[in-house]
Amino acid sequence: MRKKTRLVIASGAVVLVILIIVAAIFQAKPDDIGEDEVRAMVMERYGGEIEAVETKGQHYIVRVSDENLEYEITMEREDGSITDMKSREL
Repeated sequence: MRKKTRLVIASGAVVLVILIIVAAIFQAKPDDIGEDEVRAMVMERYGGEIEAVETKGQHYIVRVSDENLEYEITMEREDGSITDMKSREL
């Protein structure tokens, strides 16, 4: 009886560990993109000169200027997608 009890407890512990690992994998968030990557993405897409990069909640606010316009680009920290873009003439 003791061997069966130990086997059941060991099996239960293994199943529990596997369930915890699976739950951790599904709940893990991907790392946010970094400021350097944001700068590279903006330069590739828009050119100009990056004046500032700020972090605000789950967004990056990037200020870019070129010869005629100044842009304020709001990007998601998680994936770099653009959620808002404003421009004004200089």
